[in-house]
Amino acid sequence: MAHQADIASDTSIASLWEFLHSQGILVHVLVLNAAHVKPIALDTISIAKKELMEAFDINVGGNFLMSANLVKQALRPAGLQLVLLNVSTGAIHTPAPRVSTYSMTKAAFTGLLGRIANDRPVEDVQIISFHPGVLYSEGAAKDFDKDAFSWDEFALPADFSVWAASPEAAWLHGRFVWAHWDVDELKADPEVLRRLKEEQGYLQVGVQGLTAATIQPMFDVKKN
Repeated sequence: MAHQADIASDTSIASLWEFLHSQGILVHVLVLNAAHVKPIALDTISIAKKELMEAFDINVGGNFLMSANLVKQALRPAGLQLVLLNVSTGAIHTPAPRVSTYSMTKAAFTGLLGRIANDRPVEDVQIISFHPGVLYSEGAAKDFDKDAFSWDEFALPADFSVWAASPEAAWLHGRFVWAHWDVDELKADPEVLRRLKEEQGYLQVGVQGLTAATIQPMFDVKKN
């Protein structure tokens, strides 16, 4: 079934979830794919504040509301695991030219989901963000020629999403990966598995370089 909604409108998002509830529909898997790309700018500091905040309101605020509504569904039975997939972008760590607000807001929301995943165990809601590849979509066709890139097949993110929504992907809870990466190789790499276990910030958005042991004394409160 199809139901139109506007990710830029809080009212529209609320109406969507109210409609689903009225139909007795419980959403088990939510794939967040809608995004605001404009303005495309070479000089970040020249972006108008209104355009900047519009991008954050949609790519962070709108997607956050969708995520919150998924988790808080009144029809959800106690103990039922949900899945939240975020179609992010490789531009959050390899910034492409001319997409300043897109890169920034995608990084912000991917980081936000990482924090939510730290708060909620995978048994509650499995959260994975991923770069879908470079796809010649209707939106991309407005700004790029067909021969501008070596475009990926749409089956790449589609197939990856199916896998990411399965229990097999639970070990990537809260992390950001690429759909291009071979999951069997990742699962068999002892260094990747070690870092996932020992480094909370590994494959997450944030400032890396300090260990938990280094940071903890900064927050310890001494009582007299």
